Amino acid sequence: MLISLSSCQQYQISPSKILEIQSREEEIINQILKNKKLETIEGLWRWQSMSGTGTIAIYKKENSYLMLSPGFEKELGVDQIRKISEINFRKACTMTIALGERISGDGELLIIDDNKIAFKCERLNYMSIIDQNMSKPKPSNYVQNLIMDRVWPEDLKKHNSKF
Repeated sequence: MLISLSSCQQYQISPSKILEIQSREEEIINQILKNKKLETIEGLWRWQSMSGTGTIAIYKKENSYLMLSPGFEKELGVDQIRKISEINFRKACTMTIALGERISGDGELLIIDDNKIAFKCERLNYMSIIDQNMSKPKPSNYVQNLIMDRVWPEDLKKHNSKF
């Protein structure tokens, strides 16, 4: 199975790694998410793109919002997310463009509804390796978009009604 994470890196996933990911997802649900009222952005989210699929966890810890790929914290770390408004959050992001060049960008998470988040990673006016080799070099704009679907809790309103 080939999986791609929010950083657009691809990993060959072994059966033992799949079990580790599933175990980590359950741990996040049981230890962090399950026993509290959640904000709309909090939960487990799945995304799919041409390069693969992935799951991320987003949760609030004290006054910070954190985002991670369960089972890949060592490889990818934990990202901090800034809350701009109730439906808009920002974070640093990376993307892979032509020739495998990795670039940093500005990430935006926009809550569409209780079950969907639009994620955009954008880098404007960047001079890539390809741009530099053009006869008349000029910078380009790079944008990658994803839609993330809620995995857990399946019904946010029902979950929050317990608190």
